Amino acid sequence: MLDDYMNWERYILKTPADLPDRYNYGGRVYEISQAERLYVAGMGGSGVIGDLIRDLSMVRDWPFEVIVVKDYFFKGKSGLMIAVSYSGNTAETLTAARLALERGIPVIGITTGGKLAEMGVPIVKIPKASAPRAALPQMFTAALWILRRIYGVAFDLPEVLPYDQKLAERLERALSARPTVVAPSSMQGIAYRVKNEANENAKIDPSVEILPEAHHNWIEGARGPIVALTSPDIPPEHKLRVELTLQLIPGELFDVSMTVSGILTFLKHVGIATVRIAESRNVDPLKTPRIEELKRRLPQ
Repeated sequence: MLDDYMNWERYILKTPADLPDRYNYGGRVYEISQAERLYVAGMGGSGVIGDLIRDLSMVRDWPFEVIVVKDYFFKGKSGLMIAVSYSGNTAETLTAARLALERGIPVIGITTGGKLAEMGVPIVKIPKASAPRAALPQMFTAALWILRRIYGVAFDLPEVLPYDQKLAERLERALSARPTVVAPSSMQGIAYRVKNEANENAKIDPSVEILPEAHHNWIEGARGPIVALTSPDIPPEHKLRVELTLQLIPGELFDVSMTVSGILTFLKHVGIATVRIAESRNVDPLKTPRIEELKRRLPQ
């Protein structure tokens, strides 16, 4: 798994998504075109794609609203959906995709295979990695290519994601303390990715608080330590909120460029750090026994 993180750039998709202008599903024609609402459905390591797309849409002021769907339930009436499922068999994502199609909402899938690939909607097929959470570069860039194809959005496509040993060591020390990850809403997806990597890889339990809402409740009970996230690209109101938090609560600040290269480079180091924490705790970063047991107990 460490090898996947160390060589993440090899998974970045270099070519545009090949999508039709329209397709037929269940005897109904679906047009793939710009919509004011973009739903991104997914869970776990696949679900973070919607979170990161939402972050970028806020920072880059993309001309559509991003709504992240992480449930069976879907109430949208119009728009466009990208359904992301690494395995292609995620029950919640498949259910949301079917509900969208029933309401006439076009669905585009990102997957390695499974039921999503067999559903009959346009698919961007991605290469496999050691685990869904290690496959972030291919899922993330697949979604971005879809957005360029439909909306014409611009994004940088990194050739390399340089390794910074000092950053990895800082993250390892900071996350080992099981901190609260504090970030503004424009970096919410990155914050949750940090927490989720610590949960699944290292089997530890940091929490997340999002600003400015956390300044209206959490701040009174907070003790620290915190891992605070900021960026030169976020609104000044958000940067100030992060700075004020660190004046009141002990912690460490991490600066992330809100570009595709910056996000992937930072999250590469989060992955490396959490795998190394797992190794220091003598746990297997690949195995997720409680998640597998939950799947076993749920109705098939």
